Amino acid sequence: NLTRGQTTRYEYIVSQWLTTGPLGGADIAVSPDGNTVAVFARRERGRELLLLNALDGGIRERVEMPELDQQLNPAFSSDSQTIAFRALKDGQGDIWAYSMATKTLMNLTNDAPFDFGPVYSADGRWIYYSSMRGTNAKIFRFDPASPGSREQLTYGEWNDEDAAISPDGKRLFFTS
Repeated sequence: NLTRGQTTRYEYIVSQWLTTGPLGGADIAVSPDGNTVAVFARRERGRELLLLNALDGGIRERVEMPELDQQLNPAFSSDSQTIAFRALKDGQGDIWAYSMATKTLMNLTNDAPFDFGPVYSADGRWIYYSSMRGTNAKIFRFDPASPGSREQLTYGEWNDEDAAISPDGKRLFFTS
């Protein structure tokens, strides 16, 4: 480090109400088995995904993402092997996935609308998320194995955000 004031230590955990202003979606995710916590942390000039051991508080894995900006909204898949999240790349807000098995990133939505707040269904069959359509956010879903299979679920002249799915998958809850 050659510049005064820069540090390689983690500066803070990203929390929308404290650091960025509210954008929708959760700031923290807990794996289905309860053993791992996922958060984004500010470090140097960007954010990294931290996978924390919920049992002892240590860092289980640190995932650098130098090609992405403003990462938010981590969400574990039902098998705990993938973490979906919102990130910007070249000014485009999309839903991304990090595979813990292959250590790779994949853009799942890759489209012009601003997408955020992903959440997996309990059976892992769907990812639900909000997407800006015109001036309003609407709830969509897609099959993670086929991201192009998007289906719009809500309509109207208001914002629909922060999807939550019942454990049996029969009910969709959201703020509107």
